[in-house]
Amino acid sequence: MTEVDWTDEAEAAPAKKKGIPRWIWIGCGCGCLTTIVLLALGAWVLSRSLDPNVQWPKLGQVLPFEDRPTDLELQIGIPIPGIDMFTLHDREDGYQATVTHFGAADEDELDEIFSEDPDALPGGIGKPTGAEAIEIELQGRMVRAVRFDGIRGIGAIDQLGPGIRIDASRKGAGFTMVELRQFGDDPISDEQIADFFDHFQLWGDAPEPISNEETAPAEGATEDE
Repeated sequence: MTEVDWTDEAEAAPAKKKGIPRWIWIGCGCGCLTTIVLLALGAWVLSRSLDPNVQWPKLGQVLPFEDRPTDLELQIGIPIPGIDMFTLHDREDGYQATVTHFGAADEDELDEIFSEDPDALPGGIGKPTGAEAIEIELQGRMVRAVRFDGIRGIGAIDQLGPGIRIDASRKGAGFTMVELRQFGDDPISDEQIADFFDHFQLWGDAPEPISNEETAPAEGATEDE
């Protein structure tokens, strides 16, 4: 069963009508998210988001690995308030992986993410099509997942093929969703799922908390990395 970080305030507060769910932006693709990051936070943060030497250690706090994978291209890591998102490509095996980490999530959000008929933006943007809720075995544990044919984008256009959303949350480490998308028309195969997760060690101890705070160097200063 997925471990979720709760706060006393969240348990005590009355239910409120929600606005746009945070998870919907996952389905809109990293292109629009990159634009948002650039406009809101500036070119310095974007340059860090595109630097694999900065982003691989951050991803390792979400999906631990012993050796940095050499056959996965980490294209971008995007900090959003309350969320860290990473996009990786495996062009040889023909899939894209989006890893999304929520420091905390409530039950309604989790239900929506793995629903066969989730809420969506106007026009159905961000909504999976042909969704089927299932369970899969992941490194010896049964976890929930949703297979889908596509995700509606702007103008009902989805540039990627079929995919699967997988609950890869670890005890004491918030909530982690991994979405694998096919570049072709075939469904994501069990072999592709195994290939991606073979790079990582999921069920270890919780990592140190991830910080979304990025501070640009002062004028005239140099950045130590």
